[in-house]
Amino acid sequence: MDFKRMFKWKKKKRPDGDSHGSPSRGETPTPDARIRSTSPPPGPSVAVSALVFQPFVPLPTSPPLEHRQTETNIDDTDKWTNLAAFSHLLKQTTLFSPLEVVMDDLNWFIGAHEDLVRTRNEYQALKTQLEGLFKDLRMHFSGNTAPAMTISMLNLCETIQTEIRGVYGTQDRNIISRYMQANQDLDKITGCYRRIQGHLERLMLNATMNIWKTLDAQAVVSVMFPNLHG
Repeated sequence: MDFKRMFKWKKKKRPDGDSHGSPSRGETPTPDARIRSTSPPPGPSVAVSALVFQPFVPLPTSPPLEHRQTETNIDDTDKWTNLAAFSHLLKQTTLFSPLEVVMDDLNWFIGAHEDLVRTRNEYQALKTQLEGLFKDLRMHFSGNTAPAMTISMLNLCETIQTEIRGVYGTQDRNIISRYMQANQDLDKITGCYRRIQGHLERLMLNATMNIWKTLDAQAVVSVMFPNLHG
């Protein structure tokens, strides 16, 4: 048997073997089918619905720390901390006695009108500005080079006392307390605050200039007499 006849004979027998050995197109597994077969079966429908429709119940939480601190320190924010600190500083020496008397009167005057004036819209802004001035003044008068009480500063102290006296016509605290019960002129009181703010700004300017003059004089002395600081 030659090769051509053998080839034809094998070609005739191949279709029968292929029909039983090879899977059909419909039986051939596809990649998607293999992937689906390895995926875990879905859980019961009841469990899924329970996860979806179970309402969220938040756990009880304590209020934030910042909120608790705000509640506990709410009284501290209403105090004039820098005014009290500046007034206390001036009491430590007799060098600033005129200014110490003025700050003591002003501290009492502001405290006596606190509950009344805080109802005004501009109160908080005015208080912030005044407290900033008291803080700067305290830093100036507690530094290594404290300002001296010049004539201009003494005049400003008298002007501030005049402003306090002008609201009720007196500086007597007992009389002012009785007037406050009968007459509560908020415009007059807040106007007094604003004018006092202007006087304090000029007092701050005078103190700053006085410190600069003192530092300049010290610099000149250190240049002319360097051995004094050696």
